Amino acid sequence: MEECIHRKLGFSTWVKVPPIIGKLRTCWQCGAVKAGSNTVTLAGNYIDMTHASAPANPDSGINRIYATDGTTLALRDNAGNVTGLTAGSANFIFAGADTSGGNTGSTSEDIVCATVSSLNIPAATPFYIFGNWYIEKSGNGCGKLGIMLNSTQVIDGHAESRMSSTSSSANISGAFWCYVGPRYANYLRGLGGQIQSGDGSYLGLYDYTGGSDMPTANITDVKITAICSNDDVDLIAIDEVFVYTLAVS
Repeated sequence: MEECIHRKLGFSTWVKVPPIIGKLRTCWQCGAVKAGSNTVTLAGNYIDMTHASAPANPDSGINRIYATDGTTLALRDNAGNVTGLTAGSANFIFAGADTSGGNTGSTSEDIVCATVSSLNIPAATPFYIFGNWYIEKSGNGCGKLGIMLNSTQVIDGHAESRMSSTSSSANISGAFWCYVGPRYANYLRGLGGQIQSGDGSYLGLYDYTGGSDMPTANITDVKITAICSNDDVDLIAIDEVFVYTLAVS
């Protein structure tokens, strides 16, 4: 369908609402709407807006989006705080999350505790993984964190990916993050991050012992695994896991 030119047989299709004195105009041909001298056009599947001086603050509970120049949008809240909205694709793009999570008490194998599914991340697209963890203990011990991409365990739970101090018997929580780079030949172990603990310990998150090359197929699932160091670790829980992709152009 061609874009409406708001004319028919040489005549304008704009109609003022209310007639003659109205500042609101609508196109009877396509349904576009213009309001005031600094116009916003709503039609079909697009919005056009002119730019001028910044508008006044909106009422409480309302956000106001406006054009500041020919290429930039801004969002203004009722307190006058302004956030720039870059035209085009965002650089940091939400891809998916698991906000339900799960837990394990296994001491013998890496168990999936959280899954971010329904993804579609190409090999050329880098991305980040963020998440929270919690450990319950009845004695000294730690948890060990791992990461699976699709069905491949790229980082296994090992001594260098531990959650919490091994010399502490306190229940503790913390956070982790991991950067996953583009997955090309010769760069298939290009991922790494960090584990932070509420007891002050922190370690790098990377492949060390039983991990594998990252798959080059599109990533459809990111899974966070955990394993307990010994029977004194009663439970490891993983939750609030988020995946964000990065723009590549």
